Amino acid sequence: MTAEKPFGRPPLHVSPTKMTAKVEPALFMFMLAYGVTIPLRTEYLKDRFITEAGLPDSDLSADCHINKSDPIYPTLKEINDKTAYWSVYLAFMISLPALFTSNYLCAVSDHRGRKLPMHVTVTGLTIYALLHMTVIAFDLSLHLLALASFILGCSGDFITFMSSGFAYVADTTSLASRMWRIVLAESLVTFAGGPGQIGAGYLVEASGFEAPYVFILGCMLITSLYLCYLPESVKFDEEQEGKSRYNPKEVLADMRKLLRPDGTGRLWKLLSYNAIIFVYIMNAFGFIGTSVLYVTSGNPFCFSHREVEFYEAAQFISAALGMLLGGAILPKFISDLSVIHISNVIFVANLVLTGIVASKKGLYIATIFGLVRLLAVPLARARMSKMVRPSEQGVMFALSGCVQSLATMVGIPALQAIFPATNALYPGLVFIIMAVCVVPPEILTIFLHVDELKQKPQYQELSAEDDDSASTSRQLN
Repeated sequence: MTAEKPFGRPPLHVSPTKMTAKVEPALFMFMLAYGVTIPLRTEYLKDRFITEAGLPDSDLSADCHINKSDPIYPTLKEINDKTAYWSVYLAFMISLPALFTSNYLCAVSDHRGRKLPMHVTVTGLTIYALLHMTVIAFDLSLHLLALASFILGCSGDFITFMSSGFAYVADTTSLASRMWRIVLAESLVTFAGGPGQIGAGYLVEASGFEAPYVFILGCMLITSLYLCYLPESVKFDEEQEGKSRYNPKEVLADMRKLLRPDGTGRLWKLLSYNAIIFVYIMNAFGFIGTSVLYVTSGNPFCFSHREVEFYEAAQFISAALGMLLGGAILPKFISDLSVIHISNVIFVANLVLTGIVASKKGLYIATIFGLVRLLAVPLARARMSKMVRPSEQGVMFALSGCVQSLATMVGIPALQAIFPATNALYPGLVFIIMAVCVVPPEILTIFLHVDELKQKPQYQELSAEDDDSASTSRQLN
């Protein structure tokens, strides 16, 4: 009598030769919408507080025309502090629940498929946009925005959508092509924020703050329809079909298994790459919200709504181009870890320049100089993906998603809290602090590089489960 196969058995994965559809369009469309939300939230809060204070000019740059001796200067400082506080609060309301839900949903994707968590996040962002439109249209309490943020966090936030998408890419690519495909996907995701920023700026000036959320709803409709068309990358055999009840206890068990020392050093490497991603995500998302406060809080920048959107769009587009060009060219001549070294150094220089320049042109020069500043992120993801079996991709990206949730939960609130606290001392100090935070990732990269140079090819006897996994890997290659 044949023993029943346990539910924990790795699901069957579709061979990449059978996959004609790609997940990248869904990633692009989702991020096109999501990239608008962070600076738009900060802009709306500041605009609302300026209007409530009865100031004559509700443009973001209203305080640029007032010096510290002006009677209303204390009011403007209070508005900036209040904007930073609410930005921190709303970011926390997203990140805290997402810290837990993203882990669960991404791990479930190994057994229920990658599309289910993506649909959940699309639903969450749709509700988020509808609630924001309602608050803006009827001037309702800002606490409803906190509810919208909490719902988005419970749906897994962007971390779940991106992690499930990257796991889909890993399912449907060979080891040889996976690095480039993950870099390409990350580039498209990052680039998507650029056009959205520019479009949102025009929409706000032409039709008010409701219009960008209509755009977000349209993007979510397109994303949802495309996901319905997209074939699933994880399939079950007949015995597993219909038995995919995956509870939190099983999620934790799979995570503990992934993090169990195996004698190959995989554990410390996974932790090191996740630490690198943590700092990069913390700085990248913290930069988006903090830079809005920085460029609208007074001389010498005094950005308007449209100028803010162009500047934020430049951040997304330049980072995407840097990933695409750097990911296509640099690995052909130097190792992946050498590229991560370069990314670390460029990121530090980019942040320092942003903090010390005193003109709008200087800000854009810093942006161009930092083209490859975020290239370390897709390279770290790809290297981790190659270290785990096909049946562990979802769990691995779930853990990485947990790290990213922590990064957004810590980064956005902390950096936006640091800015008003240090603004009087030196406005650009927050960016210098961000640059210092990149030093630990560089130290970890040095250790990883030294370890890789010391290593020799090792071969281990496969267990029965590993053998099943290896067969799947051969199919994927």
